[in-house]
Amino acid sequence: MSSTMVIRKSAVEGLPENARKYVEEFFAEARILGIECMVAQRHAYHPSPSSYARWGKGTAPSHMVDLARFGKDERGRDVGQVLRDAEKESPDDFFTAYVTQRSCSSDCDD
Repeated sequence: MSSTMVIRKSAVEGLPENARKYVEEFFAEARILGIECMVAQRHAYHPSPSSYARWGKGTAPSHMVDLARFGKDERGRDVGQVLRDAEKESPDDFFTAYVTQRSCSSDCDD
């Protein structure tokens, strides 16, 4: 499953080091409705980790295997858990839109 995550840029400073490094490496800067943000389309599965570097900032891995290299924070949370917790605790600073795959008959025109 893919998702797009938007983080208010000012909120990145408050993240634990493991999550901050992940955001700094993969997320792109953007201005959304006048607010400075960090944005990335995240993918759980991808054929090659080197593809993220080739695509540039704004595309990020989200599978736990890919996130393992960032380690855990002082509370023992991996990057995925840190970001899920941050989204629950600060919904004005963190937002994720999930994209689900839908089946489509042959007459689908999109």
